[in-house]
Amino acid sequence: MEDLFETFQDEMGFSNMEDDGPEEEERVAEPQANFNTPQALRFEELLANLLNEQHQIAKELFEQLKMKKPSAKQQKEVEKVKPQCKEVHQTLILDPAQRKRLQQQMQQHVQLLTQIHLLATCNPNLNPEASSTRICLKELGTFAQSSIALHHQYNPKFQTLFQPCNLMGAMQLIEDFSTHVSIDCSPHKTVKKTGRRQMCQL
Repeated sequence: MEDLFETFQDEMGFSNMEDDGPEEEERVAEPQANFNTPQALRFEELLANLLNEQHQIAKELFEQLKMKKPSAKQQKEVEKVKPQCKEVHQTLILDPAQRKRLQQQMQQHVQLLTQIHLLATCNPNLNPEASSTRICLKELGTFAQSSIALHHQYNPKFQTLFQPCNLMGAMQLIEDFSTHVSIDCSPHKTVKKTGRRQMCQL
């Protein structure tokens, strides 16, 4: 450790300064071995050149990034504006066969949602499914209304596929079912096993 400190002092020009007395006496008392000690390497100039070079490269990269950011932002803004213009004019156009197929699928979708709702309403364990199917049917009606409101001003004869022909009937059936049919959720059957036969009592 002392060798490092001495080397540091030599490089900094502090070799002439005297330290405390006891340390000097210890050095004199010890015989100094004549080792081949390498001279201290001077890295200051190399290190300074390297740091300056790295700093210059970093500055250049930073300037390039500054130049690219505004152009990238402008390009992104242009790209954002372009799709908006395209979205306004772009609509999905179905040929008659595709339209008929989609209409049938929507009718089947409404029918299945209605059936699931009616069956799930009778089972208290399936109440979440019953309510979610009812919500899906109401959302279809909402989509149909908003689609008609949006397109009606441009095309008064517009018909949306969000409103299949059975949607209104399905909603009316669900309303009638919930108001007129009382659902008894208590167990109806008790099963007794007697030998080989099972008897059901109501």
